[in-house]
Amino acid sequence: MPPGCHTVNIASVQISLPLGAGFRMLRPSASAHIPVRLLFAFVVAALLLLVETPRDFNGAHQPVVDPHELRSPPGAAAPPLGFGHPAPENSAPGDPSKLTPLEAHLFQLLNDERLRHGLSALQLDPRLVALARFRSNDMVAREYFGHVMPDGKMVFSLMDKEKIPYRLAGENLARNASPPDESPGVAHQGFMNSPKHRENELEPSFTRAGVGAAVASNGTNYFTELFTAW
Repeated sequence: MPPGCHTVNIASVQISLPLGAGFRMLRPSASAHIPVRLLFAFVVAALLLLVETPRDFNGAHQPVVDPHELRSPPGAAAPPLGFGHPAPENSAPGDPSKLTPLEAHLFQLLNDERLRHGLSALQLDPRLVALARFRSNDMVAREYFGHVMPDGKMVFSLMDKEKIPYRLAGENLARNASPPDESPGVAHQGFMNSPKHRENELEPSFTRAGVGAAVASNGTNYFTELFTAW
């Protein structure tokens, strides 16, 4: 690896990168022909078959799930979260000034990119910010990287538990060891270079987003972007 270069891991909706994973969830309609329990069991079984262990920048092995599109049922059980009660469903947009510098930088890059492509900027949703921070901190604390948590839960079941409304929802994940002033840009560029991450970044129907960042003890920055459309 050339001096000054870092391996960048990203994970997102339907991603096709070797060190990434991704998904988007669309709520199933009431007229779905496949029983929800059966569909969910099939999805979980498929995920277990897709686990691989790529090597990250410092030589440690981290679980990542292969690219796929995920459709899971609403209302799945989820563990208690550490960020308190959610805001009401009609909550006002969040204040970007409440974000950490890493989060604010990435959120600005996200909206700048959308505006360059003629799309509306995303509103910051404080509930999605709280959940995105939980996801990033959970990956640091439990030493994994991917959309499926060690206990088999996924972010969409957490959204349902916290009563965060959505018709379509997506998640982008990234981690890198770049300096703090460069790290959000590295993550954003990785998203834009991947067709499936880019699809989330530039999805016209998404209206709200949340960004959460966490820093591991070895200096790796973890980023989570969450998106919803109502």
